[in-house]
Amino acid sequence: LKEVHKALLDADVSYKVAKQFTDLVKEKALGQQVLTAVSPGQLMVKIVHDELAQLMGGEQEEINIKGSPAIILIAGLQGSGKTTFSAKLANYLKTRKNRKVLLVAGDVYRPAA
Repeated sequence: LKEVHKALLDADVSYKVAKQFTDLVKEKALGQQVLTAVSPGQLMVKIVHDELAQLMGGEQEEINIKGSPAIILIAGLQGSGKTTFSAKLANYLKTRKNRKVLLVAGDVYRPAA
């Protein structure tokens, strides 16, 4: 849990929220029986995943890409994963939603980005 707590703090989550989150995960993990088919590490990953999903709203929303062409702007700090996310989103839209995808770079300061 120390690694999870540190990762949350590194991602600029407030100390109070990170502490509450790790305390909640710890409380849920201590009350769980570990099945023989699942390792304790796998169970911890599932608990962390479930609690993060709950923290972000708890429900999965379908992406709304009505219209043609649908334009999606991805913005964020350097190193925050925009390129990786864009590639994953493009793959999802192409393979699962049967959409044609065009990725366009718009960084005027770093043309190779």
